[in-house]
Amino acid sequence: MKRLLLVIAAACLILGAPAISLADQASQLLQETIKIWQDGKPKEALQQVDQAVQLIWNKVPLYVQKAVLTEAKAQSYGIYAPRADNVYEAKKATILLYVEPVGYRITKAPDDFYTFGFTADLAIMDTKENILVGKENFMSVNFKSRTFNREIFLNITVNIGGMPPGDYLLGLRIKDTSGQSTPLRVPVTFK
Repeated sequence: MKRLLLVIAAACLILGAPAISLADQASQLLQETIKIWQDGKPKEALQQVDQAVQLIWNKVPLYVQKAVLTEAKAQSYGIYAPRADNVYEAKKATILLYVEPVGYRITKAPDDFYTFGFTADLAIMDTKENILVGKENFMSVNFKSRTFNREIFLNITVNIGGMPPGDYLLGLRIKDTSGQSTPLRVPVTFK
């Protein structure tokens, strides 16, 4: 009964009050989370804070939180084997890169699925960021999930050969389906 009264009171406040900003909504949810936590309800507190995180997530611009050269393709989020160095054979190289994007837009579809995705432009650049070779829309991947999934990783594979020995930058522009983009530069050496 107490919960029903709280829901009714909240609905009256929402309907009778002017719209509050996402920042205010997130702040309110976080303050409520503290009270729920202090009341000894960790499960409910976690659910409440997740709602606030979703609001905050939708305000964060797209960026790459982690980019790691790897020995093999990652099998899952955070489960990868870092490569010992960034040196590859100039004659023929396969570069594997594990990437964790953050702040990509997640859209809830009418069928209750969440959709999101990425494309990436690729460039091999000299150390002054002059593009030597490149390809737009080098990679494309789309996701459809039943949850607001914030733990996504990208396995990026670049096969290249015939580069003169020297130091280069693997340049990527990661883009989400909303049009946001973020650059990524990874130093590599060909010998």
